[in-house]
Parts: sequence; C-alpha cells; structure tokens
Amino acid sequence: MKSQKVQLNNAGDFYNKSRQQTKGIATLTKPTGVVKYNLTNFRLQRILNNNTRNKSIALLGCFPEQSDADKAVVIFEKQAFRGSEVATESDQSGKQLLEKNCENNVKDTSLMSYFCSDLKGQTEFINDIYGSYQCIPPVELSGVKTTVIYPASQKHIEKYTICQQYIISESSELYEEITLPYISTSQHSLEWVYNILDHK
Repeated sequence: MKSQKVQLNNAGDFYNKSRQQTKGIATLTKPTGVVKYNLTNFRLQRILNNNTRNKSIALLGCFPEQSDADKAVVIFEKQAFRGSEVATESDQSGKQLLEKNCENNVKDTSLMSYFCSDLKGQTEFINDIYGSYQCIPPVELSGVKTTVIYPASQKHIEKYTICQQYIISESSELYEEITLPYISTSQHSLEWVYNILDHK
C-alpha cells in the first residue's frame, strides 16, 4: 500500500496518507489516531472555482460521516495526454503496445489507447472536410487528478476561490507598509517544503 504526504490541518502540518484504490477511501494517519473519509460521501456546498482554461474545478463541501463542521476542499483536474494513449496499430511502437496489452489480457492503463474498440463516438456534425464528434474514451483513460484538503482552513478556501484580479502600480513604500506585513501574517506554513527537502 502506497503512502504519501498531504496537507491536513490549519497549521499546514503534514501527516502520512495511506491510499486505498477501491471505493474512493483514503486513510489519514494522525498522531492521535486514524481518520477515514470516503470520497463518494463528499457533500458539495458550493463551487469555489471552475477554471475552463486549466480544465480544473475546486469544490467546497464536507464529509458528513466525519463532521458537518469541518470543511473539505476537493480539486478535480483533467490530466494531459500521453503519447502512448494515442498509439495505433499503424505505427510500430503503437502496434507493440496494443499487442502486449492483448497478450497479457489485462487492461494496463499505460498500454491503453483512445483508438480501440472501447472508444464510443457520437457525431455532432459533418460539414465538407470537417467533422465534429463527442468521444467517450475507455474508462481506464477517463481518470482525473484529485486533490483533497481536509480539514480545510479559511485560508485554503480563500486560496481556491475565484477572485477579481487587478493590476496595480506598487512603490517600495507601499510594499514595505502594506504588502510585506500582509504576506508575513497570512502565508501558509512552509513545513511541507522542508519535508520534501528532507525526504520525509
């Protein structure tokens, strides 16, 4: 079972997270005990940000089986395409990948291709040389990167909430008097950076 580190509490501390790949269950190991939450039980309260450019969405909600008071932030992000995912039998490397997948009789996601018998396509329109389709790839290629912050602090919620952006002209005096004090008092803990550097 894999173990990775995730940010869990308001102070920005990190704990080990043991991931179970079935039924969306994540086990969070704290010094005082073990907390389990099931992603399928997540209850949406509102959408914080729907970024159509980055193909990501940030959601605010909770895990009722744990606590109605503790907030959770869930971020879904569509992943970039890999070259192996568009392999076809017409090129040698793609043919070898597809043959290996068939020989093993196992759907290895690293060997799956969009151009296979499991691809479903619905024609939207065809105009001269142009065609538009709605394609549904194999389920093995439909995964999205998911990040969970639980329990999430108000700073986490503000971080992932869409906000109006402005361009301002800042002098050194304004930076010293306004910006720097704000940064010093509102930034998250950098403990996670030191954990990476220390290979924890």
